[in-house]
Amino acid sequence: MSHPHKVQKSLWQHLLDNSRHTVWGQEHDFRHIRNYQDFTKKIPVQDYDSLKPYIIRMMHGERDVLWSGQTR
Repeated sequence: MSHPHKVQKSLWQHLLDNSRHTVWGQEHDFRHIRNYQDFTKKIPVQDYDSLKPYIIRMMHGERDVLWSGQTR
């Protein structure tokens, strides 16, 4: 690719846009993330134990928790 940074930023924005309506996206205000600094301020580093309640919700069939749609 001749413009990797541009492509990476575009993909990053696409991922944020597609997940801003999820529980995780709403809790971390994805709609107001515009750059890396916003991202690091709004989204803390996570480990499995901190994500486990969300994962359990997805395991029970809840949609749009950590990612769009239903996770299988």
